[in-house]
Amino acid sequence: MSESTLAVRRAARSDEDLVYRLLCDMESAAFKREAFSQRFSALLADGHRPCYIVEVDGVAAGYLSLRIECPLHHERPVAEIVELVVAPEVRNRGVGSALFAHVCQCARQSGCELIEVHSKLARVAAHRFYERMGMVKTHVHLTKSLLAGEGQAGES
Repeated sequence: MSESTLAVRRAARSDEDLVYRLLCDMESAAFKREAFSQRFSALLADGHRPCYIVEVDGVAAGYLSLRIECPLHHERPVAEIVELVVAPEVRNRGVGSALFAHVCQCARQSGCELIEVHSKLARVAAHRFYERMGMVKTHVHLTKSLLAGEGQAGES
């Protein structure tokens, strides 16, 4: 198999179908499409939430959204990977690593002092990926559902 060409670019409105499929697959859910479309449009317009697409040989194959905030308990901005997902057919080929490296560079250029991610306990393979990227477990992330009768804490 020949070496693939990887390129990372900012996400565009035309990427919505891919992003929808990838996130539904990641969450094992079918999001309400109209509401998803509205959220995606708002996300693309938000200057503090850059979104990226990774292309493999010119075909969009992964998505990452980043949040950059200036919390009071840090001296400089902090970047958080909110969503990172790669299409199943190109996993384990360096696609996620390329996307991760790209956003780390973007975060550095934005003056961020660190990059962090929250990940469900069940996503053991994702945890191994992040650890291979040099991330370490330093925090406990707690959740509480505020929707009566709609799932348990930690499901989002």
